[in-house]
Parts: sequence; C-alpha cells; structure tokens
Amino acid sequence: MKFLLIAKKIFLAIGILALYEILIKGFIFIITKIFEGDLNLILLIVIPSTFIIRCVIIKTYDKNKIDIFGIEAIKAKIEIEKETMIAKIIKILLGISKIAVYVIVLLDPTATVIYFRKGSKLWNGIPDKITWALFILSNIICSITITLSSLGILKIF
Repeated sequence: MKFLLIAKKIFLAIGILALYEILIKGFIFIITKIFEGDLNLILLIVIPSTFIIRCVIIKTYDKNKIDIFGIEAIKAKIEIEKETMIAKIIKILLGISKIAVYVIVLLDPTATVIYFRKGSKLWNGIPDKITWALFILSNIICSITITLSSLGILKIF
C-alpha cells in the first residue's frame, strides 16, 4: 500500500511542477508578446518579476510544509518495504529520479533551491549565500532562455 502512496506522490509532484512551469512560461510568453521587439525591456521586466514569483513560491512551499514538488521525498530516499513488482518499479524510478531531479534543477530555479539546500523537510527557505547565488544565476539563465525561446530567437526543441 505504501508503494501506491509513493506512486501517487510522484505523479502529483510531476503534475504540479508541470503546472508551475506552464504558468511561468505563460507569463514570460505574454510579456514577450506585449513588448515584442524590445529584448532589453522584456528582460528588464521578466528577470526581476520571475525572481519575485519564484521567491513567493519558495516561501509558500516552506510555509505550508507540504512537499508538492516531490523533491523532499526524493532527498529523503524513501524506502519501500514490500518487494512486489510495482514496488520494484517504483524503487527503480526513485533510483533514477536523482538523475531526473538534476535535469529538472537545470531547468528550474525553484527546484534548484529546494533540492540543493541541506537536509530534507527542513523548510528553511534559501539558507545561505551559495544557494542564493545559485538561485539568482539559475533564474537569470532560465528567464533568458525562455524569453529567447518565446521570441523565436532560440530553438530549444
């Protein structure tokens, strides 16, 4: 029964993370359409506003103490007791999820902060200067990449 709960958490986390990404990318897309042609103005609006949005998301995530992205569960390395076929599949998914988390972390500044802060389920925001620097740099890179993609200058996929 525990493996079904973990499976539900994984799929829910993927869904919430996808919804969050759609909202951020939608916001950037709207800004690029409103100010189309002026890349400097777009980046001047997008970078600080996405930074603020992501800070609010991290603050809300920590305040509610609910692992909506599933990253805390992955960090805690959940153990599954029963060795059923589904449990083995979930163990494999949790094992390779670390690789998936690194990929997500490269694409999302919020996931970067949540994953790289020390410990799981501490809900301690952005705890140190290195994490802040990583968050800011990740936000800038992510915002520029999504903006250039929205303008058609950069083809990601």
